[in-house]
Amino acid sequence: MNKGEFDTWNASKKIIFTKNFGYVYNSKQQNAAIVSDITLGGLLKYLSEDASFYEVKYPDNRTGFVKKSEAVVYENWLKNLQPSKENVEKVAKKLEGFPYLWGGTSSKGIDCSGFTKMVYLMNGFVIPRDASQQINAGKQVDEKLNFENLEKGDLLFFGTEATETKKRRVVHVGIWFGNNKQEFIHASGNVHISSMDSLQPHFDAFNKNRYLGSKRYLGIKDKEIINLKEEFKF
Repeated sequence: MNKGEFDTWNASKKIIFTKNFGYVYNSKQQNAAIVSDITLGGLLKYLSEDASFYEVKYPDNRTGFVKKSEAVVYENWLKNLQPSKENVEKVAKKLEGFPYLWGGTSSKGIDCSGFTKMVYLMNGFVIPRDASQQINAGKQVDEKLNFENLEKGDLLFFGTEATETKKRRVVHVGIWFGNNKQEFIHASGNVHISSMDSLQPHFDAFNKNRYLGSKRYLGIKDKEIINLKEEFKF
C-alpha cells in the first residue's frame, strides 16, 4: 500500500473477530470454501451484511464472508467495551492452554508478551510489544516484591536484576489474578495459571525467584498505552 491507500484502509468501517479462531468463507453457502483463517482481534474491512454474515475485504482486496455470530462491527464493539480487571481475567482465561510460540501474537501461537498484548487489546488498549518494553509503561506497583499491593490485571515481570557490569534483563511477563491463591497467568510452554504461594500445587518457584516487579496499566494515563476508546472518534 502507499500512504493514501493505507489511510483509506484505516479510516474504513471494519469488523473485529471475537472468537479465538475461525474462517472467512468465499460465499454464504452451507459448505462454502475457505478464503483464509482468522483469529481473535482480527480486523477486516466491512462491505455489507445480512442476517447471518458480514461481507468483508482484506487489505490485498480479497473478499469473503464472516459469520455474524463470530464478529461484530468494530465501532460498536469499541463503544460497548467496558475495560475492567474482570474482563482482563476473562479474556486471559479464554486463551488458557493455547500453545507457546516465540514471536507469536495470536491464538494459533503466542509468546509471553504477545499474550499480554492480546489480552489488553481485547480490552481496548494497544500496549508495547515486548516484555522489556512493557515494563517501562504504566505505574510501578509492588516495590517491596511481596505481592501485597497488586490488583487483578497488573503485569508481573521476570528476569535478572542489574549488576555493576550488566543491565537489568526482562525476559518474561504474566498477568496477576488478584485472588487468595496468588495466581497469575502467563504463556510459558503454553498459556497456563501458576501461583506465587508455595503452599499451592501449581507454585512457580522458578519465576518467583526471578520476579522483578509489576506495573499497573488499567486506569493509568501513559503515552505508551494507547486507549482505543479515546483514539477512535465515533
